[in-house]
Amino acid sequence: MTKHRRSRREFISMAGAGFVGVVGRPWLSTSGAAEAQSTDFKAQDADLVVFNAKVYTADSGAPKAEALAVKAGRFVVVGNNPDIRTLIGKGTQEFDARQMTVVTGFVDCHNHAPGNTLLYEVLVGNPYVVEFMTISTIVDRLLATARETPPGTWVEGYFFDDTKVKDNRQLNIHDLDQVSTDLPVAVHHRGGSPAFQA
Repeated sequence: MTKHRRSRREFISMAGAGFVGVVGRPWLSTSGAAEAQSTDFKAQDADLVVFNAKVYTADSGAPKAEALAVKAGRFVVVGNNPDIRTLIGKGTQEFDARQMTVVTGFVDCHNHAPGNTLLYEVLVGNPYVVEFMTISTIVDRLLATARETPPGTWVEGYFFDDTKVKDNRQLNIHDLDQVSTDLPVAVHHRGGSPAFQA
């Protein structure tokens, strides 16, 4: 038996790989690991055992569990802690999820989690049609939002397009300082990569 401390990211990767490999539901069990085992699965064969988790299976017959076992990237058993612990073999990796959530079907390859910025976002360019802007127009839009923005919250502008600026120059720190020297200010390029920050 080997014990490893895994980061949340490693755990999600391992658990996600297993869930993605699942095509059917015959592996689900709420009353014991033995019922869910396939005939060719042996207890010592588990590659990974996850316990103390909040497992949401997306199966109406057994919607929740607290532990799972993975073999060759596939879930072989989902059930309760005592039953799943019996599947720990010599080479099995154990992971105490400490009540972390495990869900099926999520493959998150491009995450934009900080949605709270949408409350204060400012369009400093037009994402739909060609529209030429001046630096002063961009500053005015950001400034109007900055006046309504709580302390410590970013003032962010989106869809800046340097090829559509009438002033024929880039934004700079002096422009952004006109918006605020107390709040952090960022303007993101329409391409998503470059950003101007103050």
